Amino acid sequence: MYFSGIWEAGLTQQNKAATARHYAAIVKAALDDAYEYDIRRAEVYEALDWLQQHTPAAWGITLFRQGMEIEHDWNQRAHYLKEGYYQITRFMKQDEKPHKSSADNS
Repeated sequence: MYFSGIWEAGLTQQNKAATARHYAAIVKAALDDAYEYDIRRAEVYEALDWLQQHTPAAWGITLFRQGMEIEHDWNQRAHYLKEGYYQITRFMKQDEKPHKSSADNS
């Protein structure tokens, strides 16, 4: 029973990381499409909602959402979207780094 719980916890973390990468890819595609298309689509909002609940990248998500709503100033919109995406992925990369254990310090 004990080992089963450890296995499930590891699998859950692995699934969470895969889901985060999936939703980050949706946000990246929206960033790439933003110059030509209206990126305010349900799948983008769903991705941002999930990332906001499961990652510490709240500021990046806020920037990206604000950028999505800017309509007339492309430079400002691009800045918000790019900076938001950068902040989101920066936090995701920190989460994927292996954590040092006390055994590593010896």
